[in-house]
Amino acid sequence: MQTGIIGLPQVGKTTLFRILTKAQVEGKAGASATHVGVAKVPEPRLLELAKLYNPKKITYATVNYVDLGGMQKEHMRDALAQLREVDVIAHVIRVFDDPSVPHSEGSIDPLRDATNLDLELMLADHDQITRRLERVDKDLKKKHDSILESRARMVRLFARMKPGAILINTSRGPVVDEPALIDALRAGRLAGAGLDVLATEPPARDNPLFTMENVVLTPHSSSTTVEALEDLARKVSMQIVQMLRGEWPTYLANRAVQAQPNARLTAGRPAAGHHETEAGRVGAS
Repeated sequence: MQTGIIGLPQVGKTTLFRILTKAQVEGKAGASATHVGVAKVPEPRLLELAKLYNPKKITYATVNYVDLGGMQKEHMRDALAQLREVDVIAHVIRVFDDPSVPHSEGSIDPLRDATNLDLELMLADHDQITRRLERVDKDLKKKHDSILESRARMVRLFARMKPGAILINTSRGPVVDEPALIDALRAGRLAGAGLDVLATEPPARDNPLFTMENVVLTPHSSSTTVEALEDLARKVSMQIVQMLRGEWPTYLANRAVQAQPNARLTAGRPAAGHHETEAGRVGAS
């Protein structure tokens, strides 16, 4: 997992980065640069398992931390563009007052700082969406492409969705434009996605959706479970009985036939309210 640490200058985010990663960051010049570090996740149960199985190597889970530099007001949006690849954002807010460490805004106001940086994040997302739409529009002008038109509509749809929205697709894979979905997930415009189907099945092994922690994939196999097959057999049998009784099946595929005055069920008596005629035999499935 990769975590981005953000915050205004002089809030202590680089100090937090040093504590988490035990990395060496030199002075004020170092505090204004972007740093990347790795921290092991302590897990005492691994040591107990190692005693039992005596492995050649113990590999701990790790978290990658990105201490985002260049967060000065005039360069804020450019700096935030570096967050596209992180999974989580940790926003460090200053609440301490120290005259020797002046605040970039001149006073201590945690709510103001949090609101301003959240606004910058939204504006950075807006800039990316705008650039993305401009590229798609340029491609559309070069040639008529239904796929590009669909992608443009999908990008606009994601842009209008509420922050924190989760997309669920259990219908068909091509209903969702996967490149647009991946962009929206990486940019944080969508909090996550639950996908029972994909555009290409079987999917390629390098499909980015496989490595995204905010995506849940299921194998589209609910129809082959024991419960589903039992339910299917029960409903099919029920409809056969209905037809033998001269009743319309519950799951009639073409319900328009019911409105025809000469409609007849081929496997039973005339349906209630209708008269049988040989010229008007209508089958039901």
